[in-house]
Amino acid sequence: MSASLDYIIQDSVDYDLYTQSSWDDVDGFLEQSILNEHERLEQQLEQIYRQLDERKEIHENKIQSIESEILRQKDRLESAERSPGNDDVQIRHRLKDLYQEKWDAEQSLWNDKQELLAEKRSLEREIQELSESKELKELL
Repeated sequence: MSASLDYIIQDSVDYDLYTQSSWDDVDGFLEQSILNEHERLEQQLEQIYRQLDERKEIHENKIQSIESEILRQKDRLESAERSPGNDDVQIRHRLKDLYQEKWDAEQSLWNDKQELLAEKRSLEREIQELSESKELKELL
């Protein structure tokens, strides 16, 4: 079963109706659209840089806290080893947990950072594409 195709015949377009000023308006609109998009992408990029800095600071504080607790537990372990009836097993277990917590924090930061860097690379590609489209428009 074949369907019949209906063609609509249109009058030819009168390009004389489009004055230079109307083309300039279109060019101006395109230029402004490109600039707005570029600005939006740059703002997103700046936000990623801020997030990277904030997360680095949070991570450093967390690691510093964990390392302080590790030092405190090591001091307790030294004291416990010198005294009779010590509880060094509990302290060693706590130290093991702290080292695991520190490792987990490092891994979490690395994963978080990789996600943000991937987003950053994507935004940089979009900015590059916008720049290339602007250059192409200027050639035309």
